Amino acid sequence: ACINNLRQIDGAKQQWALETKQQSTATPVATDLDPYMGRAGSTANVLCPAGGSGATFASSYNIQPLTNAPTCQIVSSTHVLN
Repeated sequence: ACINNLRQIDGAKQQWALETKQQSTATPVATDLDPYMGRAGSTANVLCPAGGSGATFASSYNIQPLTNAPTCQIVSSTHVLN
């Protein structure tokens, strides 16, 4: 589930960049991605399941600049988007 969330975040980043004509060095924030999160509706609904009941988007994921894949902050060793 976490890796799928990372894919969704990455897709939202790329769509945001294309639609807003961002340079490759840009780094979106969570509110930039909300309109592009598809069925999740917003980043607030996207959490790493390993984070437990106290997890938030901010504690679960690091968005990263456009040139880098987003990362999981909870299980960074195995929750990786390749």
